[in-house]
Amino acid sequence: MKYMFALAVVGSLTCSTIAHSQQVFKVSTTTDAELYTSAVEDLRAAYQLLDIELEITPLPAKRALLEAENGNTYDAELGRIKQAETLLTNFVRIPVILRDIGLVAVTVRDLKNLSDHLDLVNLRDYRVASVRGILSSDALLKDYNNILVDTTRQGLYMLLYRRIDVFVALDFMVQDLPKELKQHHYIIHEPPLSSAKIYHYLHKKHNDLAPALTRAMSKVLGKPIEGL
Repeated sequence: MKYMFALAVVGSLTCSTIAHSQQVFKVSTTTDAELYTSAVEDLRAAYQLLDIELEITPLPAKRALLEAENGNTYDAELGRIKQAETLLTNFVRIPVILRDIGLVAVTVRDLKNLSDHLDLVNLRDYRVASVRGILSSDALLKDYNNILVDTTRQGLYMLLYRRIDVFVALDFMVQDLPKELKQHHYIIHEPPLSSAKIYHYLHKKHNDLAPALTRAMSKVLGKPIEGL
């Protein structure tokens, strides 16, 4: 009898562990985007309201996009612009703005004419680079001689070694630089060259969760649900 009771307890604990493990969502994101701690914390808080924990995996931006387009490994994509809907056909966009972001020009010498977003033609006078797979910079620089790099760090080092003149990056990726890079006194030109809104994307295999997640994100972020 005691043996049967012990088996029942072990079985119950095993089922409980399995059930709990099913509430961990794998979320892909671009390398460096996980450094946007406030956005990550807000997203975690929204999922916690649904009793779901997040396991966030940083990937090179282009690879993260390809994984999201073609794979079934990840349950969600941390954040992409609205235009990503045409590429992320296996995902549904949660209609609550996660963050407002800007694309900024970063240099190691003062290039004042880069601060006017109406005068982007000035970029043609310089050697420019941006992170591969960041859709907002891909669109902004599609007609420019733009060198693509895999990470923000790589672009910043290219500036240091004078291999490029301007690095175009998402503002939050360069606002809190690693210690070894802060000493080089990068110039982040303001206002941004362009701005955009980013949204969270949920895999369609969890489509039934979308309404509840939308309400949870609206509550945590204190922002309205678009279309209501």
